[in-house]
Amino acid sequence: MVSPAAPAEPVGVAALIRTSTLDLKDPVASYRWQLRSIQGWLPAGWYVAAVFADVESGGIDLEDRSQTRSWQVLADAGLQRDGGIADMLAEAASPEPRFAIVACEDIERSARDTFNALKIEKELARNGIMLAATDEPPQIEGTSATMILVRRVKQGVAEWYRLQLKEKIWKGLQEHHLAGWDTGPIPYGYAPDRHPHPNPMKAGQGLTRHKLAADPDTAPWVPRIFEWRILDHLALTAIARRLDEAGAPCPGGRRWSGSTVDAILKNPKYTGYMVWGKRKRNGPGRSAAAPSPPTPR
Repeated sequence: MVSPAAPAEPVGVAALIRTSTLDLKDPVASYRWQLRSIQGWLPAGWYVAAVFADVESGGIDLEDRSQTRSWQVLADAGLQRDGGIADMLAEAASPEPRFAIVACEDIERSARDTFNALKIEKELARNGIMLAATDEPPQIEGTSATMILVRRVKQGVAEWYRLQLKEKIWKGLQEHHLAGWDTGPIPYGYAPDRHPHPNPMKAGQGLTRHKLAADPDTAPWVPRIFEWRILDHLALTAIARRLDEAGAPCPGGRRWSGSTVDAILKNPKYTGYMVWGKRKRNGPGRSAAAPSPPTPR
């Protein structure tokens, strides 16, 4: 092991930063804190050669990381970003990467899924690059057996915490919707029946919760859309024309289109179900039964 105080030669380090989305945390503040932690951890002669940062969940599969522009908030704040984790892995596999070590503030910043965390670590090792965290001693010659043991425990705990939190949120959402509260966009034909938020702090901020109530202007058109499609077998565009000819209010004030009609027909809220997490919840999307909202008539 090389002494942290005096490495044999300058060592380029890639700072790997991941912060949660805007809904959960201030990405700019989190970025700055993580980068300062990495810079403060560097021994003499080590320097940050590049910064790779993403604004996304640590539970995303490695192949799906760095695929959005959620990082734009960092660029807008004038923060250095040489790319995301995909760019970091690509440079690590290149003939002359700028770094010999990838450092993150905490090992869970690389990924909160053990499988993907190990993929990152092994892919870097395959290219002769070490993954390090600021709560581990800086070593140019690699990690020790004890460090690996502690790291694996932390990675397992991080994944357990993420999954446990999702399960608790899932149960909370079920109770929320079984009580009749609505979440997400208000479907055509309904209006929000707003109530003060039960959390006193949120209520003090003017936040509310709402249930669905039939909108007298748009509700009568919902049954007609379903009847024309299911009973009369009309095409989506034909239904759109009928709605325009009849003067039915269109969402957003536009003219009706086949895609607008299709979105209404596919909305599970009209069948008495509240659906969330359709894209992914550690597997196929799921729906939770909720009391049927008032049928628009």
